[in-house]
Amino acid sequence: MRSVQALLLALLLSAALPAAAQRAPAARTAPPSSPSRAGSRLSSAPDPRLGLRGAPGAVPGLPARPAAARKEDEEFQIEVSGLWVEEAYNQEAGVLQQTVRGAAGEDGWTVEVEQEWPILSERHQLSLEVEAGGDGVEAVGAGYRLLVLGGDDEPLTLSPGIAVEYPMDSGDVEFQALLPLAVQVAENWTANALGAVNLTVEEEEKREWFAGGSLFWRARPYANLIVEAVYTRGDSPFPGDGQVESAYVLPGVQVAVPVGGLHLVPGVGVPVGFGPSRGRAGVMLYLSTEVGFGR
Repeated sequence: MRSVQALLLALLLSAALPAAAQRAPAARTAPPSSPSRAGSRLSSAPDPRLGLRGAPGAVPGLPARPAAARKEDEEFQIEVSGLWVEEAYNQEAGVLQQTVRGAAGEDGWTVEVEQEWPILSERHQLSLEVEAGGDGVEAVGAGYRLLVLGGDDEPLTLSPGIAVEYPMDSGDVEFQALLPLAVQVAENWTANALGAVNLTVEEEEKREWFAGGSLFWRARPYANLIVEAVYTRGDSPFPGDGQVESAYVLPGVQVAVPVGGLHLVPGVGVPVGFGPSRGRAGVMLYLSTEVGFGR
């Protein structure tokens, strides 16, 4: 219980960091002039709640939705952002994303704080990361991703990247190559896949790998339902696993919540172990927001 309380405190403190930004756009939501990554805008596509083409709410025998409500739906649409499995979309120019991910189980807890910065355009992205646990800061890292295919509103997006991490306890530098892929499989449905290989530089080289997939359904303009599955060989993404191999499935939900000039995106998931991790479970908390800069 104390570890879950610590996670909640870290998430609340992180939400306050960007609150002073007065020019912040909606966090992971579509700007008024473009469709969201999770699907086409309601004004020009089938209403996802009704499955009909034409004006949202235009159902024979039922009153049309008020114009103000339709406009709110159009401007307030959550996008795809993975809990464990990193999505392939880079950050838009002039927009910084800040994300906090926390996982807690019977053997401990970890919190990861990450910033994603676009470099001049959406094509290039820099990420900075800090990981902490019960003993304090555990690792710091940085990464780079190149958008080579797709992007916003494209059916297929691919953005390979590299990263480096420095664990504070061992001092062994870890390098990572990763390949995230996103596919819009249908209206309001997006699938992600992520493969990663880690190489640790120490007296003996140690190679580890991570494979994961996720499926997002934008059930409402402001809510995603998510199912993710991950398999690792090496360090587990879940604290205290202690296994050479680990496997988890994680059902979860994200919602977009307006707070002042920001749209925060909190989320929660329940990792459940299977195979080598059978019998293990816990909770994962998520929070992200976006802040405009250089505008």
